[in-house]
Amino acid sequence: MKNPSGSVLFNAPIDPELIKKEIEAVKGSDKPTITLVNRMVAAPFHLQEIGRYTAVVEYGGDEYLAGSLNYTGPKSD
Repeated sequence: MKNPSGSVLFNAPIDPELIKKEIEAVKGSDKPTITLVNRMVAAPFHLQEIGRYTAVVEYGGDEYLAGSLNYTGPKSD
């Protein structure tokens, strides 16, 4: 998980065998991408910056966007 300035907040490893298994399942199919669901538990953390927080997967030396949250700050009445 990265904050809006790009600093890593925490890492949660994914088993490389799970990724390899999904890649093999997609080969020869009509799916354009793999579908990978991994359960991750993260302790609550404070959103200290306004902007986009991203969940990034690193695999084979490349980074892939896995999810994001655009935090716009607290609402005032």
